[in-house]
Amino acid sequence: MNKNFDILVFGATGFSGQFVVEYLSKQKGLNWAICGRDSSKISQLKTKLKKQNCITKFYKRLKNSKKN
Repeated sequence: MNKNFDILVFGATGFSGQFVVEYLSKQKGLNWAICGRDSSKISQLKTKLKKQNCITKFYKRLKNSKKN
């Protein structure tokens, strides 16, 4: 099994996701990534993490799966 990340945080900009990201940003030796539905919020979070020297390697906008 080939895995790219130890942890992938879905909903990284949401209420709970923010706590998870804050915790992970203080951990050493983890290869983790963020993703979410709002690409502008994910970009802002990625910029914030870069300033903290906690660079995420991946982010992606998820398609909204709500059916009309």
